[in-house]
Amino acid sequence: MAEGFLSRWSKRKAGKSDDPVEQPKEVAKSPAPVSPEEPAPPPVTLEDVEKIDRFDPDFSAFMKPDVDPAVQQAALKKMFTDPHFNVMDGLDIYIDDYSKPDPLPPGMLERMVQSDMLGLFSKPDATAEEEKQAEEQIASSQANEKLLEAQDQTDLTSTDSTAQTKSAHLDEVPIEPAQKKT
Repeated sequence: MAEGFLSRWSKRKAGKSDDPVEQPKEVAKSPAPVSPEEPAPPPVTLEDVEKIDRFDPDFSAFMKPDVDPAVQQAALKKMFTDPHFNVMDGLDIYIDDYSKPDPLPPGMLERMVQSDMLGLFSKPDATAEEEKQAEEQIASSQANEKLLEAQDQTDLTSTDSTAQTKSAHLDEVPIEPAQKKT
């Protein structure tokens, strides 16, 4: 391996070969059997496209280079109408129609707090119950107010005026001036 890869490559590119190929000295010529030429089949037409069997399709005759492009397109169109070949890829994310909105189901909307705040769903049973609860709360609050008024009216009164002044002074907090920092 005295020669490197690049030198061998450059020689081959230039057309020089390292090993001359021995030419066969005698070529044995045997008489070839003469076979009559088979006539080439006629080119396929649009009528042949209509004859394609759905269960045993053979599109190889339509894909040869000497076939008219319109016939090839018709054959391909027929091929892709077959359900076997007309399957969308499930991984293709661009095949869906995103112009149609996908709304939330009504059952899920009813459970959302925002729909209650916006009043999207009126519940006739719930509104009647809420009104009853509100009336009960008002009635109970009025009863509580009457009880508080009754507690304020007591028969016991204090005769000591100093106790009243002391309690008034307890609410007041003397404010001391801030000490100077040195």
